[in-house]
Amino acid sequence: MHPLERDMAACLEAGDAPEPNHFGGIAALAQAADHIATSPLMPAFLCMSLQLLDDPEHADGASGLVCRYLLGARDDFVWIEAVDLLDAAVPLPSALAEQCFSRFLAVAGDSSLPPMARAAALDGALRWAVGDLKRRLRLALVLADLRPDDHCDYLVRAAKVMGVAYAHWREPWLLDELRRFAGQEGVADEVAFELGLAKLADGLDAREPALAAAALNEALRWFRQAVEARPHRPDACLYAICLETLQAFSDGGSVTRAVEVLSLEAFQVHAWHLSPEEPPWLGARHVEMVLWETLALKLVGMARHLDEQTWWEPAAVIEYHLLSVYCAGRAILKRNRDGGIESMVRPRIEGSLVKERYHAALLKDWLSRNSEGAWRAEAERLAARVDDLMGEQRTRHPSEAATAGPTVAALVDEAGTPETVKAVLNDVLQVHMANMGASEQAVLVECIDAAGQATMDYRENASGRILFHAVLAWTLRFLVGRLDLTQRDAPGIAYLFERADGTLPHESELQADYFNLMLSNVAGTEIEVANVGGGRADVRFVYGAERLVVEVKREGKDASFEVLAEQYGTQATDYQNVSIRMGILLVLDQTEVRADGTPHLRSLVKPFPIQRKGELGSRLLVIVKMPGRRLRPSDHSKAAKGRQSRARLAGSASTKQGA
Repeated sequence: MHPLERDMAACLEAGDAPEPNHFGGIAALAQAADHIATSPLMPAFLCMSLQLLDDPEHADGASGLVCRYLLGARDDFVWIEAVDLLDAAVPLPSALAEQCFSRFLAVAGDSSLPPMARAAALDGALRWAVGDLKRRLRLALVLADLRPDDHCDYLVRAAKVMGVAYAHWREPWLLDELRRFAGQEGVADEVAFELGLAKLADGLDAREPALAAAALNEALRWFRQAVEARPHRPDACLYAICLETLQAFSDGGSVTRAVEVLSLEAFQVHAWHLSPEEPPWLGARHVEMVLWETLALKLVGMARHLDEQTWWEPAAVIEYHLLSVYCAGRAILKRNRDGGIESMVRPRIEGSLVKERYHAALLKDWLSRNSEGAWRAEAERLAARVDDLMGEQRTRHPSEAATAGPTVAALVDEAGTPETVKAVLNDVLQVHMANMGASEQAVLVECIDAAGQATMDYRENASGRILFHAVLAWTLRFLVGRLDLTQRDAPGIAYLFERADGTLPHESELQADYFNLMLSNVAGTEIEVANVGGGRADVRFVYGAERLVVEVKREGKDASFEVLAEQYGTQATDYQNVSIRMGILLVLDQTEVRADGTPHLRSLVKPFPIQRKGELGSRLLVIVKMPGRRLRPSDHSKAAKGRQSRARLAGSASTKQGA
């Protein structure tokens, strides 16, 4: 060991900061520079010299030492640390910086040096060439001069450098160079992985959905090829799973596979693919992998929420899933603009909100309650886009002809209604609309859309359409009220709750309750009207020459919508033979005790188009289920406590028997 090496080791062990006077000054260091360059302690001498560059007295001598150290260094670990020290010291004096960069390129191209020393030098050249066009062109010459017979370890790192260079410069020739090594043993997996990342970047940059999908498909193909070339490539597996999830989400398919395998691949990446010898830019790549993992998991959650009829916590779904995925490029992948990701995920989100209008209503409600927020502008654009799509849908489906009928104001004007009464009627409508919840609105819209698509009577008969609107709206209000009211405050709804003796109420109790409410709100309501459709109508509504019948039933075996339509649909639609072909089937569901609670409003109403043999047009039957045999909320708590007590007793008995 050289005396200066012993002095440096002693200085470092003592925890002292090395200074030139510890080693006899700059002159003594210069005399030993060639030996120091080959020493494992060279980085410590290099660090000391770099610190002297700001000292005018020693700057020239320090620059000379730096150049001589780099000129003689050969050890790979020395080069790895030296590159980091030089990069941390930027900016260097221009002449010294050019000499260092030239040395980086010379070492990278010298096949007689250890492959990882050359890889470290190539890494240093990339760092310094990113923002400098002249250096970038010089580095390009070195990369273009790569030979297939070069050392495998060096080619692997060179492939990484070319991939990172493409991410910065988007130069197509870099991909051509990578493809030259795509089939070479020992390098093929890394080349395929870098080509996958390159096409991934192209897909993110693309604005057109077709271009984005094509680039991301090619990226997926390269990632799969990387796994085929070397099965243990958890980083390639992770990206492949993420892209498969993205494609499945975009196509409307299942994304559940991602949850099963994503966490395992991510664990392997984080456990085995992090090394202190890796260059800093690889750390950024690991961050990017984490972001893609987050995107895949967000897509899984978003797909689940889009399939739900209602959202338990709408604000959380909108803020942490809906808007996050809708703006995935910026919100999740931390990009500075929208691109290919958005072009793939947005159509499914927008289409789902058009279909599930309750979700769209929840988004608008969120907007009304949140005047500020990081993604409010995007939420407004999403809501506007959904409105536009709904408008386009209305032009294709005449169900929206509802707006063609006379307005409330026009009707009261035609009737010569006094101004005071006009104001009262308008206030009634305003209060009713203000208190109509999003779920109720969504059910109403779903039924109206179904009517517009199913029957020409809705599209062409203005009086029939008005009657259907009125009866449907107040029937839904009846259902909402009965779901909310308690037996104590409204004894008349006792028929909806489980009786102590186990007997089941007759459907006539539902019929009477429904008739009483409708009679108070819809003029022209009649009960048990004979000679309608060859029978007796349970509840009939009249508007001008049109009539609409609500058939009331009870069901104790199977109250699924399909079975109800099959069993009672013919009778219920028979009342439509001489008037509008729209009606309502109101069913008291007594199939089971509601031990699990009462169903949600949106699961209790469903429109059914019915096509009869020999008829040109369809009929519409809206099936409304009124849940019976309900328990009070306090009864649910008592039942749960009882189940817990029985479970504890059973466990205690089992323990005693075992003893």
